[in-house]
Amino acid sequence: MKLRTFTTAVLFVVAFAASAQRSQILRCESDGGMRECRFDGPADVDLTRQISKSSCIEGRSWGVNGNRIWVDRGCRADFTVTQRGSRGGGGGRESILCESSDGHRQFCRADTSNGVRLERQLSRTDCVEGRNWGFNNNGIWVDDGCRAEFTLGRRRGGGGYGRDRDHSETIVCESDYDHTHRCSIDLRGGGVRLTRQLSRTDCTYGRTWGYNNREIWVSNGCRAEFEVGR
Repeated sequence: MKLRTFTTAVLFVVAFAASAQRSQILRCESDGGMRECRFDGPADVDLTRQISKSSCIEGRSWGVNGNRIWVDRGCRADFTVTQRGSRGGGGGRESILCESSDGHRQFCRADTSNGVRLERQLSRTDCVEGRNWGFNNNGIWVDDGCRAEFTLGRRRGGGGYGRDRDHSETIVCESDYDHTHRCSIDLRGGGVRLTRQLSRTDCTYGRTWGYNNREIWVSNGCRAEFEVGR
């Protein structure tokens, strides 16, 4: 009986320790203006303890954007950040939450070298790739109220896009007379990288060029050479 009790106690301590390793307390403080506090994502965030006299109200004076907690209007609080387990049974997939707050554009850094898939839409606003969400080599962007959970692509044996040149091609896409031009591609879960700007007009991602799984678009005179990874 004593042995069973001891074994149960040990298992409880081990489980508690494992849980503690996945969670951390992060203090984030606003001195009247907005401040952002980074954490390792993806993770779930809960307000644990309000420290300020000013109220901390989610969506008004605090919130989460990607892997950052933001506080504003004097909100000061402790937050519990709980890491999420990777999806897909350890097959190399992981998820990331990216949110457009108040309709503003938000960028969430992530390893997108093996592609991105919208896993679960969280907003009432429809999330349409190429219109209010997309991704580049450095992460995922959302805009116009799109809030969603995205799954990052599974790593392949060769390491994925950017490491295996045999699975990439080069394409030139040009905007003539400042018009928007679209160049068809077959992305197949890879990514797109601007390798050489050909125009005097700056080619800025999300402003004068972008892409989705089917096409690269350029506008306002942007002319450039792109590498498409598969």
